[in-house]
Amino acid sequence: DVVKHVDCSDKKVGYHIRRYNRQTSMNVTETGVTYMDGAAKYVKEIADNNRFFKDFGSYKESDKQKSTIYRIVAESVMAMFYIDDWKKQTKQMGSYISNHATDGDFNTLNENLNRLQNIITEKNMAPFNSKNSFIWFALFERFKKYDLKDEKFGENFKKFLMECSDDFEKKGLE
Repeated sequence: DVVKHVDCSDKKVGYHIRRYNRQTSMNVTETGVTYMDGAAKYVKEIADNNRFFKDFGSYKESDKQKSTIYRIVAESVMAMFYIDDWKKQTKQMGSYISNHATDGDFNTLNENLNRLQNIITEKNMAPFNSKNSFIWFALFERFKKYDLKDEKFGENFKKFLMECSDDFEKKGLE
């Protein structure tokens, strides 16, 4: 059967997706995306199309299949622009992003990911994973306020990794 809902708002589309998926369980991240309403299109665009998530970082194939990259994008926007209003629950974060995040926030994240592609190498990509990426993306956003070249961020990032290399090895991050 095919059901067609015409002239639906983004909020109504999210409602219909949740309603149809009651029979097939969605994971927490997928459910959270349905609460992002209009912001979901930006989250999906970045997660699905930015090369950073395909060629950089230490993301697993399961992160891509289970929509974990969507969560990373949402967390990154929260950490970069709304850290004081951090929401731990995925649904709450989705709703918050829907109500507060702007297309400019997502454009900035996308631009930052493109800039980081010139800094991150195979040797130093381990910290960019499903648990920690949002921290590094937020740190890069704050770094930009110092009006330094991106290479300076890369130099400091390498120094940090060298000083913490024992910790990364112990935790299997290298």
